[in-house]
Amino acid sequence: MKRGEELKPLSWDHHHGLVLSFRLKRGLNKNIAGELMVDYINQAWENTLLPHFKKEEDLLAVALEKYSGSADVLIKKLKRDHQFFRNLMRKINFKDVNLKSCLQEFAESLERHIRFEERDFFPAVENQVPPRQLDLIGRSLQALHQAAEMSWTPEFWR
Repeated sequence: MKRGEELKPLSWDHHHGLVLSFRLKRGLNKNIAGELMVDYINQAWENTLLPHFKKEEDLLAVALEKYSGSADVLIKKLKRDHQFFRNLMRKINFKDVNLKSCLQEFAESLERHIRFEERDFFPAVENQVPPRQLDLIGRSLQALHQAAEMSWTPEFWR
């Protein structure tokens, strides 16, 4: 799907999220120790995913809520999904869990969530938020954007 310039920084983040999901699935299929993948996912969580969620909630959800009377379901799903990941990260770091099962759930859920945002949430924002406001959001996203750090040693997914 063609994404407007305003939301492209978030779509770039989504690409990195899909890479994260792929790498976790690959590591799980190779029976890599879950603890090694937890270090990787924690770094991605702090440096990429949490800031990404904050931008979506603070900029996109707020704008969509203001300008759309019909987007409540999408906004609720976005926030519910984000809270699901916050809870799952606490569970992953708790240590007394089936770690591989949690990592599998994280990888699969992240991929589904990204697809939802790209196919449903972002198009709603682009179609319902006025162009001038969308431009302001785009400028904010550009200013806040930081390239995701995707290198990791060891490359457990190889």
